[in-house]
Amino acid sequence: MDFLDWRFAGRERNVIQLSANLERGWRDLSKPGKKHNYWGFDESIKADCQMNSLFRCHLYVAATAPHSWPSVQSFPTMKFLGRLGDNSVSIDGPVMVIDVPLTQGWRLSQQGRPMLYEISDQLFQSMTTEGSIDYRVQLWVVYHGDEKMFVKNEREWGDGFAWVGGRPESNRRKF
Repeated sequence: MDFLDWRFAGRERNVIQLSANLERGWRDLSKPGKKHNYWGFDESIKADCQMNSLFRCHLYVAATAPHSWPSVQSFPTMKFLGRLGDNSVSIDGPVMVIDVPLTQGWRLSQQGRPMLYEISDQLFQSMTTEGSIDYRVQLWVVYHGDEKMFVKNEREWGDGFAWVGGRPESNRRKF
């Protein structure tokens, strides 16, 4: 397994399953001049699903403990089952698996692309000799491809503010 892999799960291919080897991808994420420095996992992958469309998946996991602790320099072996928004997360040893259902609510990125974004500052934790380590997890899934798959809200100006989806009396959306 690479640092981060993907595959479709489910019979209808409506779930993207991300598999991350946190132990292999664990590294110092420090940046010069930053107030907080972390050890963690920060990888992305392109999930090519069909002609002219793909999903860009990005996973960030960081140990939010003092950078000087020796125990934060490697990912511990653990078991965990939980949820990150509408996505299920499991950890078995050093491998994290996240199931991302494509049927959940999407929103638009600043570039106008459909995206899913979830964050948890304390999704799971581990106990060490130095103390408790909380793990921050961020997940981005951005759809690149056929823009007609998702309908954007049409904004109309009226009475000094914007009507999302058009004026209520018109009951219409532009495609």
